[in-house]
Amino acid sequence: MENDEYGMSEESKRIQYLALVSSIFLTMGNSVEYTLPSVVKQSISCDLQVSKKEEGIATTSFYVSVAIMTIIAIPISNRIGRRTLLLISVYLCLIAIIACAVVPNYYTMLVSWIALGFGLGFNISTSLVYMSEICLDKEFYVLSMTVITVTISFASLWIAFLAYLLLAKIGWR
Repeated sequence: MENDEYGMSEESKRIQYLALVSSIFLTMGNSVEYTLPSVVKQSISCDLQVSKKEEGIATTSFYVSVAIMTIIAIPISNRIGRRTLLLISVYLCLIAIIACAVVPNYYTMLVSWIALGFGLGFNISTSLVYMSEICLDKEFYVLSMTVITVTISFASLWIAFLAYLLLAKIGWR
């Protein structure tokens, strides 16, 4: 088996590319989920008869939970492993998104948004550190971080544009 200048086999390179593609999809999802509460909160407020104060509490709770989990994700991932925490965060985000789509009232929405914030906070910091650890080729790592950063920007713009086009037609759920 041939190794390159970094001592990487073809299998290692495939794992890096798979990690990059997975990170791109996770980042797109994270970016969409992170932007979504700001985009759809007016529609949700009308549908659930939520006051401006409750709307602000829900949005703030979401962003605070993301911030807190981003800070504590690395010590947790050091203890249980980055891959394990990434899988937990993906499942938590998936469950929280489904819960967000079927919320019957404000309090359920608040809990599901906080759970989504937990999942996103874990995912944001852990995925970037995980990529830095598995990329032995520093040029590939720089390319990966560039692609992920561009993905974050475009995904946020895309969800705002998509919400503008579809929100009135199909609703926020």
